[in-house]
Amino acid sequence: MAMNRFMHPRNIYKVPPDYTELAIKYPDFRKVCRLELDGSVSVDMKSENTLKVLTKCLLSRDFDLDVDFPDNHLIPTVPLRLNYILWLEDIMNLLQISDRMPSGIDIGCGASCIYSLLAAKKNNWRMIALEINPTNLHYARENIKRNDLTNLVSVFHQANAKVIFKDFLATVDVSERFDFCLCNPPFFEPDSQKQSTDKKEYRRPAANESTGIDDETACEGGEVAFIRRIFEESLLFKDRIRIYTTMLGQKTSSISILKLLKDNQITNFTQTEFCQGNTTRWGLAWTFDPSIILRSVPSPTAGLLHKPVKSFTYNFQTSKSFMDCTSYLDKIFSDLRLNLERTSLSTLSDTQAFSGQSLSLLAKAYANHWTNIRRKRRLGESTNDVVDVEGGDVRTIDIEAVEGKKISLPCPLVAPSRDKVYMVLWFRDDAGIPLYSFDVRGKPLVQGKHWSAPEIFGNRAKFNADLDPAALELDNIKRHDQGIYRCRVDFRTSQTQSFRYNVTVIIPPEHPIVLDRWGRQLNETMLGPLEEGDDLMLTCRVIGGRPQPEVRWLVNGLNVDNQCEYNSENILENRLLWPAVQRTDLNSIFTCQVLNTQLISPKEANLVLDLHLKPLTAEITNPPPSLVADRRYEVTCESTGSRPNAIITWYKGKRQLRRTKDDTFYNTTVSKLSFVPSIEDNGKSITCRAENPNVTGLFLETVWKLNVVYPPLVALRLGSTLSADDIKEGDDVYFECQVQANPQWRKLNWLHDGVVLTHNTSARIIRSNQSLVLQRVTRESSGNYSCSAINAEGETVSNQFVLKVKYIPFCKTDSIIVVGALHGERIRVGCTVEAYPPPRSFRWKFNNSGETMDVSTEKFYKNGSLSILEFAPDYGTLSCWAQNSVGIQQKPCLFQIILAGLPSALKNCTMTNNTQYLLEVQCHPGNDGGLPQIFVLRIMSTMTGKLLYNLTNIDEPYFAIDSIDAMTSADLLSANFRIVVFAVNQKGKGPDVVLKNVRFHERTQNFSEPSISNFDISPIISGVVLVLIILSCLILGQVFVRRRHQTKNKQNTNNYIQSNNLLCNQDGNTKNSSPRWQHSEASAAKQLVPGRESFEDECDPDVIPAQFALEEAVAPFKEDWCSNPLFNKFNSHHNRPTNLLLKSITHENPERDRLFETYLQSTVNIPASSGKELDVHAIKTMLMTTRVPESCV
Repeated sequence: MAMNRFMHPRNIYKVPPDYTELAIKYPDFRKVCRLELDGSVSVDMKSENTLKVLTKCLLSRDFDLDVDFPDNHLIPTVPLRLNYILWLEDIMNLLQISDRMPSGIDIGCGASCIYSLLAAKKNNWRMIALEINPTNLHYARENIKRNDLTNLVSVFHQANAKVIFKDFLATVDVSERFDFCLCNPPFFEPDSQKQSTDKKEYRRPAANESTGIDDETACEGGEVAFIRRIFEESLLFKDRIRIYTTMLGQKTSSISILKLLKDNQITNFTQTEFCQGNTTRWGLAWTFDPSIILRSVPSPTAGLLHKPVKSFTYNFQTSKSFMDCTSYLDKIFSDLRLNLERTSLSTLSDTQAFSGQSLSLLAKAYANHWTNIRRKRRLGESTNDVVDVEGGDVRTIDIEAVEGKKISLPCPLVAPSRDKVYMVLWFRDDAGIPLYSFDVRGKPLVQGKHWSAPEIFGNRAKFNADLDPAALELDNIKRHDQGIYRCRVDFRTSQTQSFRYNVTVIIPPEHPIVLDRWGRQLNETMLGPLEEGDDLMLTCRVIGGRPQPEVRWLVNGLNVDNQCEYNSENILENRLLWPAVQRTDLNSIFTCQVLNTQLISPKEANLVLDLHLKPLTAEITNPPPSLVADRRYEVTCESTGSRPNAIITWYKGKRQLRRTKDDTFYNTTVSKLSFVPSIEDNGKSITCRAENPNVTGLFLETVWKLNVVYPPLVALRLGSTLSADDIKEGDDVYFECQVQANPQWRKLNWLHDGVVLTHNTSARIIRSNQSLVLQRVTRESSGNYSCSAINAEGETVSNQFVLKVKYIPFCKTDSIIVVGALHGERIRVGCTVEAYPPPRSFRWKFNNSGETMDVSTEKFYKNGSLSILEFAPDYGTLSCWAQNSVGIQQKPCLFQIILAGLPSALKNCTMTNNTQYLLEVQCHPGNDGGLPQIFVLRIMSTMTGKLLYNLTNIDEPYFAIDSIDAMTSADLLSANFRIVVFAVNQKGKGPDVVLKNVRFHERTQNFSEPSISNFDISPIISGVVLVLIILSCLILGQVFVRRRHQTKNKQNTNNYIQSNNLLCNQDGNTKNSSPRWQHSEASAAKQLVPGRESFEDECDPDVIPAQFALEEAVAPFKEDWCSNPLFNKFNSHHNRPTNLLLKSITHENPERDRLFETYLQSTVNIPASSGKELDVHAIKTMLMTTRVPESCV
């Protein structure tokens, strides 16, 4: 506590804290303190935990601050920090700030952030705390939050360790000013932490435990280098901070910093001391504001720490010149072992007398020569008889010694007469007191007694008699060792020998310091990195050295500059300008070399030039000449020459492509790009950019223009002057086919409904380049139009454009449609037209031989393009017209209403080729009933009545069955069959023709020929049988003729009933639900086949048929026959279907007919006794309907 009395007058810790009081108040403090035997409380200041708890308790008690510290980090001493804050208060009083509170910057706030917290809590100052260590940064922010001072204190993360507050000031507005900055810098260099350079070995160790991590206590160059950076940045910002302050931990540092201020003509500064316990720190402040006089700030330790320098005055009268007087004084003080420095020089010339002028000198002792002076004097008296002050001249040998090194001063011990050595004495200059003695009196050389004056050489000197010649060896030469030394050798009887040496101590200069163009010290061995073309300016600064050293610059060992530009006192500077560094300068070694003697190696500072180099090459290797669209490709870009290795980025246009894979080796970067070109990429450019990753703008690019090939892109559109919804017959229409292709298309096709259109002017189809012109379009021009283009990559068909040509309605069938009807029958006639747009209305007319009349609209209705008329007309002609928005149908649809009936039975049916594999049935057609007819064959089982086979022929009554092997199983071969053939027209089914008891054999047979056994028949029996047959035929013929006229009308009526039931009955209903009509040629009347009787010849058309009970008729066919298109085209009429072909039987389901499978019933109900009894009625009906000639009867 020796220095506490020098604390700031307002420091509350001038009186040490009461540990007993703290132990009572704070339980945490009780855990770290000790209770002594006398009842006092003591603490162990060597314990880091004790210091942490004590600091926290003091801040809590005296400032109401709750602060925490991380382990192993710096623990601030509160009294010393408070000294700094109180001194800043005194400085702020100079500013006389009344409208606001002062603001400051805390450089390196540490984990505690104690300066900012004290300033904000005590004075309400606004503080910005700068910190580089992440852990300290976190704790500082937490301490600010914990004390609710976030409105006054904010923390800024200083990321760059080489910058003080430059980065922070760059983030705030240039108009913002701060009143002060404070700093507690790291005091030590990295390898000498916690060891002050000015402490001597005899000083007591520190009372407190040293705390703090390397970032807090040490930096490169120590506190001098750190404060130098603060000063350099203050030169940049000047009035942005009104007063710059800092603390110094070593007094020697203040000398260097003050010299720095003076060298830069900074005169407005002040300094003070901060004392606590046995510790002293120094404060320094400077400003660039001339309105602030810092020297007026009172120093709390003024006149207390420094003892006055005692001086004495010596007056003497002399007529010597001024230089002679000073030389005389130098000699006097040299004898007194004092260094003489002139503090003020006289302005008198060398030849003038003093004339009352005074000279002030400062004498400093360079060695402690007054200690043990009495012992030294006694030694001189005892040896006075052996000291030989020779009057003769002794040759002086010049010897150079390097400060801090070792020298050897020879002193031969060989006498001419081989006399014995008694004493060896070493003297400096002409002093009578020896500084070293080697006493061998009465003893051999190896037992000689050595003595060295402790205030001069001490243990640094050793006389080595074993050498030849013997020599005085001096270690660790000091600069004050320079002088003339004399070796005196006394022998027993021989004459004393003396050797004289002029020792010149060469003081090596300090290690050279290299500064950049901004005066910043370069502490690293790497120079840069720079960019090509930059100018390199380096300054080699050397301090001290005797004689004056030579400072020179070497580049790769070659001397390029040895001229010093600056020489002030003991500072030398050599500035090197190396303009426009080139790629070849990479890794060049720039050496600042200093030497002033050949005894030691020159001191050098080597810097290796590092460059950021632009890539030399950027090349896309082997790019494909063309790319196929939508196919993945990989391309490679290679770059060399960049330092560091280039980063390759790919761009398509301005969009970066990221699907890349990069590899680096040596000085080469290889990047592979994987991409899929699209059609839109054709003609675009792929850019490979190789860029130095550390410098923006150092890049090299290569461009690859894409040639993307693809099949044509084809789009079809209607001419721009046309409206697709308003095209009518007779208009001119044109299309435009837009084609985009690479390579260029070579062929263009036009298609209409898939059919290629060719240039045909007669058909009014004109092709011109990429246009298609259709002149005077018709309704046949409607449809799907498209165009196709072909290039080397393929063919592409465009979109289909549906062309809809508006036209007036026309009849779907241009021929007269024949509709068969019975007398009084209500029919439904459908009039179908084609029109676009669809018809809006229909009208009907009926014309018979007598008159033409309009049909009432109530009798027909419209369903789209179909108009259905329901009426019971007379026989005549119906006409139908439709109308749409384009116009009225010009040619009406015509329907011829005729009388129709059932077809008659087939004639002359024969069966041939009756084998197991083939069966043929041939008949002659009967009367078709006035309507087209078709022919049906059925094979049925005689035993079960089951339908086994069904076959239809639309042309003629011929049936060929070539697949009976499928139904000739064992049960079928053992049974008889019957074959039923009949005709069917629109009105219904005709009579059946039955071929009974048919068996399948290996040979051909006729159904009318009886089976002949294999026994012999006599001629008599044959004649009798033949006569009986002839008689039976005659009888039957007469009966047939007699009853023919009686049964005709009845038969015709039955035919009509059967026709209506077969064709138009549905589920037993008597009403016809579907219309019946028939297409025909222009003629409405049916042309009968010559030689064949017509149904009309046998039936009176004026006879109204009787109404029979329809329920009694069995209809094996459904009413779908009425609307089946099969009846619309036959050989009797001129319209015949082309797709109605005779198909072979399918063995999977022989009960289904190929053509009439949806209309025929699966079975026909046949009485079980039909095969056993003679059906007379059926025979009569068959004979009457087939017109069997009487000759046959």
